[in-house]
Amino acid sequence: PQGDPQLILTKIEDYSRSVEELRADATQLGQSCEQCDMEAPQFSHLQELEDDIARTRQSWGRYGEFATAKKEIADRDWLSIRTKLYDVEEFLQHWQEDVKSRGGAAKDPVSVMLLHNLDKYRKCLPFLKFVRGDGWENTHWLQLFSILKFPTKGPNAVKVENLTLGHFLDKAEILAEKAEEVKHLRAQAQG
Repeated sequence: PQGDPQLILTKIEDYSRSVEELRADATQLGQSCEQCDMEAPQFSHLQELEDDIARTRQSWGRYGEFATAKKEIADRDWLSIRTKLYDVEEFLQHWQEDVKSRGGAAKDPVSVMLLHNLDKYRKCLPFLKFVRGDGWENTHWLQLFSILKFPTKGPNAVKVENLTLGHFLDKAEILAEKAEEVKHLRAQAQG
């Protein structure tokens, strides 16, 4: 389940409030039963639900932290970060270790999704060296943008001036898939 972590966390908080209201209603019902010398009903599934929401909140909270950290590094302009790809490697390594150190990654779908994303970014990392653009002319950049299917027209148009690491991370799978074309383009630009 991939989506905006903030929206998902907001929805989880809504569910949490609903369960808190159910807990309050259950407590009130139990007190009313005691006053009438009746046996109070048991709501065993309520605790399971509360525990599940707490686990889900924790998992998506971690994903929210990752999304914030990723945005911070992804928003860096390409021309300044292209010579500092070790920053990207350190970022990926940090989050890989973080997810694995918290355990339960195999059972937690959010952790599985996080690890999948980290793996996808890690696979494209070696190919980022081919798109550094040293000495590239505008035509080479346009060819690269075409290969990676970047929008080149309209309000979301990608240009060398607004190119960020995030553009490449968003196209990580295509970059890895089209690595040979990108290598060839680099060779053309250098020739």
